[in-house]
Amino acid sequence: MLLDDDQISGDYDMNVKLWKTLEFGLTDEFTKNGLEEIAEDYIKLDLITAYDDPKEVMKLVWTPTAPEENE
Repeated sequence: MLLDDDQISGDYDMNVKLWKTLEFGLTDEFTKNGLEEIAEDYIKLDLITAYDDPKEVMKLVWTPTAPEENE
């Protein structure tokens, strides 16, 4: 579609090879760290009032979905 709409140049096979080298996903560790910071901030701002410990919030909201693969 990108080739058809002149959004990308080159040929199809070259673009597929290029796109396969890109990494768009985030690791669970990166995502968890960000969510922990958000939970801490929300508690400080009184946006979360039922809990005062970010670890308790994380038990409720964190579910790893993309475990890192060992290569």
